[in-house]
Amino acid sequence: VSTQSTGGLIKQVVHWSPFVQVYKKKYPWVQLAGHNGAFKPCDNGTILKKLTPKEFTCLTDILIENDVKKRRAMKKTAMEKKLKEGCMEEIRQKLLEKAKLQSFLEKQRKRLAQEKVYRSYLEGVVEISTEFNELRDILRKHDTLSINLEDLFTKSTAMLDELDRLKQMGFGGQTKPVF
Repeated sequence: VSTQSTGGLIKQVVHWSPFVQVYKKKYPWVQLAGHNGAFKPCDNGTILKKLTPKEFTCLTDILIENDVKKRRAMKKTAMEKKLKEGCMEEIRQKLLEKAKLQSFLEKQRKRLAQEKVYRSYLEGVVEISTEFNELRDILRKHDTLSINLEDLFTKSTAMLDELDRLKQMGFGGQTKPVF
């Protein structure tokens, strides 16, 4: 095939486009009347229609619109990928934090178990002996103070949550707390 004949073929393809419509979703048909010189037969039994400037404008608009949609979809996919990677990193960090907290909790449980041994020994000595009455009072006072400390932690957490809620509502911390 020579370059001259290839150029002529490209020129024909650019100026001529397939023109077939479907009638009642079953029968392909072509309206040839009223378009003198706009149609010519093709090799494989189809009919080509001469491309008009209006059709060319519509075709370029469709191609540009499709390109914009493709770029938008690629950008959305990239954003979703970044978001997924960020979520995966956050999950990894949370799992590491959870493992650290679990090891800390286990250490604290061991320490509590060791300290319970001393307390139970001290309580046993106090019960058997009549000489250590003041130790009995000290242990009761320790229990009372421990319960009060837990109660204070609970109340302070609730108050901080209420303060955060008020700040989010827009009060900004200028309000005085109601006790």
